[in-house]
Amino acid sequence: SRVSDVAVRRDFQDGIPTLSGSPQRLRQAFLNIIDNAHDAMVGHRGGGTLVVRSHVEKDRVEIDFLDDGPGLTEP
Repeated sequence: SRVSDVAVRRDFQDGIPTLSGSPQRLRQAFLNIIDNAHDAMVGHRGGGTLVVRSHVEKDRVEIDFLDDGPGLTEP
């Protein structure tokens, strides 16, 4: 899918176990990460690609957000 010149790709591993936690808190955290990535990519070069990936690593589920924005700058 595409939003405002940012292509979004999903790469979800099959068989992710059911998680317990607050859906509202996870949603808010994910939206904050996605919003920051979007702003950085659009501000840097007018767009880009965001990949959201889920996978199981040892005994935990990991969600990765990968983008081709400028990255973090030193404080």
